[in-house]
Amino acid sequence: MRWSEALGREVVDTSTAEAVGRVDALVVDPEASTITGLVIGDQIVSWSDTGGIGSDAVTISGAEPLRTPQTGPEEGAVNGRTRLLAKPILTEDGYALGELTDIEFDPVTGSVEQLVVDGDHIAGSRLMGAGSFAVVVSSAARVSSAGDLDALTKAERYELAKDRDVDGRSNMSKEQLRDALA
Repeated sequence: MRWSEALGREVVDTSTAEAVGRVDALVVDPEASTITGLVIGDQIVSWSDTGGIGSDAVTISGAEPLRTPQTGPEEGAVNGRTRLLAKPILTEDGYALGELTDIEFDPVTGSVEQLVVDGDHIAGSRLMGAGSFAVVVSSAARVSSAGDLDALTKAERYELAKDRDVDGRSNMSKEQLRDALA
C-alpha cells in the first residue's frame, strides 16, 4: 500500500461500527523502517492498536486507543513538522536524491518497503532518519555487492559510476549502469 492511499482513510471503531475520524498522517520510526502510529486529528493511534489498513478503512477496537502524542516523532507528525511527503531525500553524506513522492508499506505490519522518489524506488531498509527538513537514507558509498546495486536509484548509480570513472555512463540506462558497476 502507498502512504498517499492511506491518507484520508476512515478509522472505524469495531465495537460501535462508528467512524472516529480519518488518517491525517502516519508516524514512522526510521531506525526500524516501520510505521508506528496513525494521526487522527490531534490524536495518535499506535499501529499495534489497529487491525492494519484495509481497502476501505482502518479498524480499531474502542475509543481507548486514541491518545495524545507521547513522543517527539508523534508530536512532529501531529503538528506537521515530520510529515514526510514532498520532503527532500538526502543520503547520509549529503547527496540529494530528489523529493519523496510516496512511501510503500505493508498494510498489515506497517513495515516500510520502498521510498518513492521522482519515479524511482529506494529500499525502505535504507531509511535512517526523518526530520523537519529532510528524509535521510544510507549512502550509495556503502555498496559492497551486486545485490546492493539493486537498491540504488539511477542517480545514485550514475554518481557511483562517475566515482569509478565508468566510460559512457551518461548514456546508460539504470540497468546498464548496474551491469557496468557489478
